[in-house]
Amino acid sequence: MSRTTTQIRTVIVDDEPPARSKLRRLLSESDAFTVVGEAGAGVEAVTLIQRELPQLVFLDISLPDIDGLEVARALPEEIRPRIVFVTAHDDRALEAFEVHAIDYLLKPVDPDRFSALLARVAQSAHTQHQAIQGLLDASVKTNEYPKRFLLAEGERHRLVTPEEIERVESARNYVVVHARGQASVVRGTLDEYQARLDPQHFVRMNRSQIVNLSFVAEMVASGHGEYRVKTKDGTELTWTRRYSPGMLPGS
Repeated sequence: MSRTTTQIRTVIVDDEPPARSKLRRLLSESDAFTVVGEAGAGVEAVTLIQRELPQLVFLDISLPDIDGLEVARALPEEIRPRIVFVTAHDDRALEAFEVHAIDYLLKPVDPDRFSALLARVAQSAHTQHQAIQGLLDASVKTNEYPKRFLLAEGERHRLVTPEEIERVESARNYVVVHARGQASVVRGTLDEYQARLDPQHFVRMNRSQIVNLSFVAEMVASGHGEYRVKTKDGTELTWTRRYSPGMLPGS
């Protein structure tokens, strides 16, 4: 299975706890998905989905208050996730696809069928991210730094400007980009990100961190060519001797 840059936020809706438990167990076999909530009734599900904004929902049709089809219809189009109906009834498939369901699974859920569905959803999320990133990269002229950065959260994407990026930290084969007070995990290396950021505004503090100078609150020399740095959100880090220059960029 192709890995997405971040896990796909998933909600499970079923009025039977054992059914929710089985779906949760099947989902746990893939590291591309994370369960952000569960519901046992329709109205509860609508509230949960509106709050958590998942990318994927496994939705039973038979619920104790409103059925799963009504749940789907109650969701505004702009926040409607991908919906997979999971039901014991084989006579509601046409109605399910009328509300734009991406699949219709019959109980008991076949593990192989479920695994194939997860692979398809994960690959779709990965492909969508690559397509959007390709459009952004194509718009960047030679010798210019990007004007926008794409941060993916499952199938959802947000665009941020360089000015909104506070700092970037390495995390093995990924980097964590802190922007607008939120952290997003992006596949890549710190060196790759450093090459895309204007050195007049971003400095490499140490092996694992790049900081936007606009978000530096204070900097104190600690001896041996190093500095203790505090950002405006209270994060403390060290500007090591290897990376600290004799003067700041632009000075």
